[in-house]
Amino acid sequence: MDDAASTDGTAAKPNSKPPIVQNADYKSNALYVIDKIEAIQKEYNDKDYDECESLLEIAYFVLDKDMTIDDNTQLLHNQLDAWKKLISDATTTS
Repeated sequence: MDDAASTDGTAAKPNSKPPIVQNADYKSNALYVIDKIEAIQKEYNDKDYDECESLLEIAYFVLDKDMTIDDNTQLLHNQLDAWKKLISDATTTS
């Protein structure tokens, strides 16, 4: 069977998104987490590390509770992990 065929023998659409990405809740939650990451960056630049930690907790909660783990959510998780380390480093050196 060639790579373009799905497991049932029908041709797969080359640019089709996985069903989970088409889900409105998935998109809404992903955008919410992205918004929180942007807010974390702003608060970090303002040196408000307590607010950063609060935003991180919220973003992790939404990501871990309400979203299926896939490449997209793993990328968001990696970004949150990077921010967590930056914030931790900033608070231990302050």
